[in-house]
Amino acid sequence: MGIPTIVKAKTSSKLLILAWLLLPLARVVVATPALGQQLASLAVTPAKPSVPSGMSQQFTAAGTNSDGSTQNLTNSVTRTSTNTGVTTITSAGLATGLATGSTTIRAASSSINGSTTGLTVGTTGKFVQWTAGDSGASSSETTYLKSVTTGNLMLVFSHWDNQTLTASVSDSAGNRYVPIGGPVNAGRTARFQAWYAKNIRSGPLLGITVTYSGKTTSFSVVDAMEYSGLDKSAPLDVFASASGSGTSQDSGASPTTTVSNGTIIGLFGYSTYASPYRAGAGFTFRQGEASTMLEDRSVTATGSYTATATSCNPADWAAFVIGFKSAIQPPVTLSLNPGTVTGGSASTATVRLNTPAPVRRGHGHAG
Repeated sequence: MGIPTIVKAKTSSKLLILAWLLLPLARVVVATPALGQQLASLAVTPAKPSVPSGMSQQFTAAGTNSDGSTQNLTNSVTRTSTNTGVTTITSAGLATGLATGSTTIRAASSSINGSTTGLTVGTTGKFVQWTAGDSGASSSETTYLKSVTTGNLMLVFSHWDNQTLTASVSDSAGNRYVPIGGPVNAGRTARFQAWYAKNIRSGPLLGITVTYSGKTTSFSVVDAMEYSGLDKSAPLDVFASASGSGTSQDSGASPTTTVSNGTIIGLFGYSTYASPYRAGAGFTFRQGEASTMLEDRSVTATGSYTATATSCNPADWAAFVIGFKSAIQPPVTLSLNPGTVTGGSASTATVRLNTPAPVRRGHGHAG
């Protein structure tokens, strides 16, 4: 009885060893496409996205076999970014924008390769330059000594001392200026208003003129600012304004922004010499002169924003908070709940499309 037992034990061990040796081969056989279904090409999507710096974009990889069938290879391909200073990408296909620039996302499976046509990483709006003019009773003029750039945005701010007058803006390149709300009065004589021109035509020595409906009492002031990186078709998102007197200025809260990436600008006008100025919390001081101050901040989340400032000397003042949309917004995302379904069986799922909210109509919103 002892001998058969030993033989059985040896036989079982040999079978176990043989099964263990064949296990990797079995795994290879399972992972290898069937005859006629060899991988022929790889497609990486989205093909040409844009993301703001600091934001992420999910990429997928789809393989097409030689017989025309397809397979999702998102989790099995090897990915690289051709410019890791601009974008990095994880093994799961999540790319993160690091700096302004462009790169190509590549995917590889054995000898088969695929790539995007490009990934652009941009920033929110950026202050470029400022110029100011102090002119006579009927119009104010200022001229940029440096060239402005085609496609940028011009922001114009004027202050005059007759509250019965209205004003309009033009420039030497024929750009169209749109008022940001109506004029705001402060004290007994001061009146302030802001305008913008989108996607501007440019040229050297751009001249900007504010024309009034009549003669001001004694003076008029114009300030012009250039910004880059803002939406070229409908840049204005939200705005609010307020007026008061003293050394502390507050625009009041804006309506909630409709996009996440934007530039929030604080503009402050004073009835008399009130400098120097201090920007409000979260804002960067950009420029100031005797009776005007500019500050801004970049934001990456929707919300209601307020611009505040402090002046050295008390004065009647008007404060504006203006939200402009950045040219590059977070990518649209699509989610499915439930995220998986069983092949061959019916299933009901909910599709959710996450995209920047549409521009809302009403006070304080563009449109």
